[in-house]
Amino acid sequence: MYCDFYVVDIPEFPHGLAIESKWQGSGGSADEKFPYLVENIRTQYPCPAIIIVAGGGCKPGAEAWLRRQIDKKTLYGVFNLEEFLLWMNREVSDPIKSETPEAEPVSADQ
Repeated sequence: MYCDFYVVDIPEFPHGLAIESKWQGSGGSADEKFPYLVENIRTQYPCPAIIIVAGGGCKPGAEAWLRRQIDKKTLYGVFNLEEFLLWMNREVSDPIKSETPEAEPVSADQ
């Protein structure tokens, strides 16, 4: 599997999470490759994937089409950069934090 990022050790994604990032700052062909990307995710990826779309240069309707392909199994989500950061902070566990035992509170008189 080739992807931009492959993240492991996330409790919500025990088989890993693939992250694809697509930047299109002006008119171009990045959004024309969305159907290929979705098909590749569905048939080749061994884990769920998300796509981060940024730059604001996608053709009208391209990002909406991409969002309609979300099935929460193979294509888990499509986010702009701000939505991605919000999702990560609200919905995804921090594996380091979840593995670190909480320290016992220390009172002032100890």
